Amino acid sequence: MRNRIERQINDWLKRGVVDEATADVLIADVRQSASVSDDQQTQKQGFSFFKVLVGFAALSFVAGILLFIAANWDAIPRLAKVAGIAALIVGGFLSGSLLRTTAYARQAAGGSVRYAAFLEEVLYTIGGSAYVGGVALVGQMYHLPGSLDKAMFGFAVGLTVSGALVRSRMVILGALVCAVWWYLGSNSPANLFSVNFVLFAGMAAAGMFTAQLRQDRLLRRACFLALLLGFGPFVFTVLDAVFDAYRELPLFVKLLLWHALLLASVAMMWLHRYRSESVPVFAMRFLGVGRSFVLGLVAVMMLHFVWSESLLLIVPIGYGVVFSVFSLVVHGANHRLLRYAAYMVFVVEIAILFGDTIIGLLNSSVVLIVLSAVLAALAYFFYRIERRFNSETQVEGNDV
Repeated sequence: MRNRIERQINDWLKRGVVDEATADVLIADVRQSASVSDDQQTQKQGFSFFKVLVGFAALSFVAGILLFIAANWDAIPRLAKVAGIAALIVGGFLSGSLLRTTAYARQAAGGSVRYAAFLEEVLYTIGGSAYVGGVALVGQMYHLPGSLDKAMFGFAVGLTVSGALVRSRMVILGALVCAVWWYLGSNSPANLFSVNFVLFAGMAAAGMFTAQLRQDRLLRRACFLALLLGFGPFVFTVLDAVFDAYRELPLFVKLLLWHALLLASVAMMWLHRYRSESVPVFAMRFLGVGRSFVLGLVAVMMLHFVWSESLLLIVPIGYGVVFSVFSLVVHGANHRLLRYAAYMVFVVEIAILFGDTIIGLLNSSVVLIVLSAVLAALAYFFYRIERRFNSETQVEGNDV
């Protein structure tokens, strides 16, 4: 593509469309744009054998340095130990920063900076790994008290600060791992008003800020995942309290609750199909077809649990069958995932019906005959449903 544009510019120069100075400027701009595009394409590539080798080389280097220090730990003077670890940490982060500055200057001059960002991350990873290993070795040298969970807090703080300063993805990811490890192992992780949670949230916020500066989607998702893991103990505590309160509810309240949820699910699915203009915007956004189907399925499942020890189990089985058929008829043609889920619900309900009610009343030969008839009826039912969906899809395609 670049060569073709350059040939076109040279042709313009020969025919006098542009002068020589303009042609030189255009060719230089095309080459610089192509170089930037190549660099961006290289950075977008998720897998590269070169990157794998360099990553393993960096990890092997860090592991070799740490093993060498550990093997000769007693023979090395304390001051030399601390100075060596500090030099490795500072050297890793400083080399990465210098590489970034050099890459920016080279890119501004129109040169190629291929793999510069990846090599920069490798150097930061070496510095961060040296920090973690160095802190552990220094703690062993001076016999500092503390557990691994407490050490994770120091690792998380140091990696968060350094990663935010140099905008390193790998260092921030390491900080998030250490922060989650420390917080989940701390006292009362379910207490969102504790100092520990404030510190944990601050580390996640620093990671999110770094992700915003880098425009790094992967790092942003990792920060969200870390926050979700941090909220996990609180969520489990709330759910446990909710389940305890639910067990104490009278039977009629439970039945009223799940019947209301099932009716609301059916109503939303109906309105989405036939009267979408009358549904409020917030309901259309937060209670779409998929969410409404899931709510109705949850209601049917909870009614199964409520009547699991009663002869009235056939009632939620009927609800499940009717709800699956209703979902197929109303939204099956336009939502393939919902269609398959409704098929599954239908088959499971029929299986429960046979397993818990009919099979106990019939002998094996009759069961096989009845089962074959039911399976044939189901096959014909699904065949008709699929034909209807295909015809509706063809009609919509012809209208378009």
